[in-house]
Amino acid sequence: MFLIFYILEYDFKHHIQNLIKVGLMRRIIYFPSEEYGSNHTSVEALFNKYLRKYFHIQVVYSGNNTKKIENDNIVINRDKKSDFFNQITKYIQGEMDIVIVRNDFKVLKNVIFYKKKYHLEFKVGFQCTFLHSYRRIVQAHIEKKKVLRKYIQYLITSRNEDKLLREVDFLIPNSKMMNKVVNKFNKPYTFIYSSIDLDLLPKIVQKKSTEGIIKFVYIGTVDKLREVDLIFKAFGNLKNKNWILDVYTKQSKLANEYKMTMIDNQENVNIYSAIKRESLYNKIALYDVGIALIPVNDLYNVSSPIKLSEYFGCKLTVMTTAIPEAVDLYADTNSAFFTNFDLESIEEKLNTILETTKEKLHLMGENGFNIVKKQRNYKNNALYIKSFLESLYD
Repeated sequence: MFLIFYILEYDFKHHIQNLIKVGLMRRIIYFPSEEYGSNHTSVEALFNKYLRKYFHIQVVYSGNNTKKIENDNIVINRDKKSDFFNQITKYIQGEMDIVIVRNDFKVLKNVIFYKKKYHLEFKVGFQCTFLHSYRRIVQAHIEKKKVLRKYIQYLITSRNEDKLLREVDFLIPNSKMMNKVVNKFNKPYTFIYSSIDLDLLPKIVQKKSTEGIIKFVYIGTVDKLREVDLIFKAFGNLKNKNWILDVYTKQSKLANEYKMTMIDNQENVNIYSAIKRESLYNKIALYDVGIALIPVNDLYNVSSPIKLSEYFGCKLTVMTTAIPEAVDLYADTNSAFFTNFDLESIEEKLNTILETTKEKLHLMGENGFNIVKKQRNYKNNALYIKSFLESLYD
């Protein structure tokens, strides 16, 4: 009986301590524009893990039905996002201090409307990681379809988006260049760079042989916007056969189409389905060189590619283009192979890599890892983001 009473008393005290702790914490509603179960890197590592030490956070995912799920998080019916707050109100715990919306202007519009209608005091932040509206223009030019129509649509859309951005209290861009593009109204800002959770990296990595073939890996989207066909063509032109390229992507059909256009070396290229994040880093760590080639243009110059951090986190050297994020972090650090984004340049750089010893490749990967460990890991990021969010109430 005494033991039961002690356990009940302990649970009650523990519950009260949690309530007190939550009461002292700022409350954040975070809409990441991700499907429930997507296991997005920054969402899970930053908001569902490290920032929870400092704030009471409810993440709102998209899904089939609106409901409450584990860790006080919420799923909203993806077809009813424009009615965001009416959908989730009954699942919100206490008054909100901060609402952060990632990329979705429809949800942002509802958040701002709700705040004004009910004269609420919470701060509204917008996290921007990609120029979705501008992407449609770039795609239209690549496909040479409906260019004028897409441009007019972009002008209208961007005007409406700017009206909403004028109303937010702060911005969280993913890069310095993104901030220059979207922060037209001089809002307070901090960055959420694409980073990694060091806890997820493999503790023991199978030692790479210092002899044999060079193992390249490309992980991620294969589409026309990224002009991935150039990468396949460059590998197809190589005379040196001492390599393999493994591609892991959801767009395996298009990847195989690109593979079939290669002049030579098709047998050196393998196309696989996308890897679940639980086993992603263990797989990446077995390679020598990560491919992070994207066009250097207005659409991608603002990006902070997650693959840069993930490849280096797994101690691979990286082949990349000179987008500002890559240059800021890795130029002149003996960690990456930079190339222009054209067929001749990519082919030339591949030949340079194939003439490099594995010992040097692995040393370059170690150099990149040390940079990521200091500047691109979510545990460290959480500290400066915490300070920024708290400063909004100073």
